Amino acid sequence: MEERKNQVLYEQLINGDESALEKIYKLYKAEFVNFFKRYEISQQEVLDIYQDSIIVIYQKFVTEKTNLSKSSIKTYLFGIGKNKVYNHFKTKKITTSEIKDLEIRDREFQLKEEPSAYEKLLAKNLKSISDSCRNILELFYYKNFTVKEIVLITDYKDENTVKSHKSRCLKTLKSLCKQN
Repeated sequence: MEERKNQVLYEQLINGDESALEKIYKLYKAEFVNFFKRYEISQQEVLDIYQDSIIVIYQKFVTEKTNLSKSSIKTYLFGIGKNKVYNHFKTKKITTSEIKDLEIRDREFQLKEEPSAYEKLLAKNLKSISDSCRNILELFYYKNFTVKEIVLITDYKDENTVKSHKSRCLKTLKSLCKQN
């Protein structure tokens, strides 16, 4: 039922139906605000981030016709929100340890959606690789940090070190997924 509702909203968005955007805005606002309260930012800042995230949803789906095949609108919206929160903190120049604390909290409160078989396999194999590999892959692929940002918030020497370590870790993870 939820998947069908998501698909209908998605199709309405792609077709430029503004009522779908309004439905999404109302449907997820309270949950979004509650979810992002844990980042210890003011409610007004969270609401601003929500507004910005809704604008991005509009741009991605209505203007750019982004294909939403691997997640729900809610997951996509909350992912945009997470990136905006991290950018919010980066502009305030918080310390590396504060960013790491946010990442830990973020892992503890992941959205509870039913993962696909591939996502389950990936999660299982992510647990099998080293902590440093898991961390760099999560920062790059899940948190959308750039290589430069990863150098700043970790103990890696330079961008080339991050790139080569990420490449080795990804190769290891792909190998594990193929074995399973």
